[in-house]
Amino acid sequence: MRLTSKIAGLSKTQVRLRIYAAELRTGGRKLNERAARNGVRFAKRRVPLGDTGDLQASIKSRFFDRGLTYEIIADKEYAIYAEFQKRGADGQDREENRRLWLTATFKRQNKFLRRQLRKLAKEISARRAGPL
Repeated sequence: MRLTSKIAGLSKTQVRLRIYAAELRTGGRKLNERAARNGVRFAKRRVPLGDTGDLQASIKSRFFDRGLTYEIIADKEYAIYAEFQKRGADGQDREENRRLWLTATFKRQNKFLRRQLRKLAKEISARRAGPL
């Protein structure tokens, strides 16, 4: 007597998973680009404005890992002081210095990305005739 077990359709499932992953990567790149654009716009609105506006003008985004990773940067050497200092040059507390403008930007965009990636995964699954 012999009992045999065979996994059928494995190669078809592997192909579907590769297609799903490729679509998710492509969609993720597009979402990252959108999140970075929104993040730069949001950070520029929240940054404390100085005399010249150089800090605001220095805010931009960069992409890594074939577009799946991005960062929002302010490449002025004094940007970290504008982000974290609590007192102005005159020693007085200033409301605008208590805002974490770049940190707030990142938190906001990460929430947006999580929601949109979940939505994208559901859309791809539905297009591919149901769950994998």
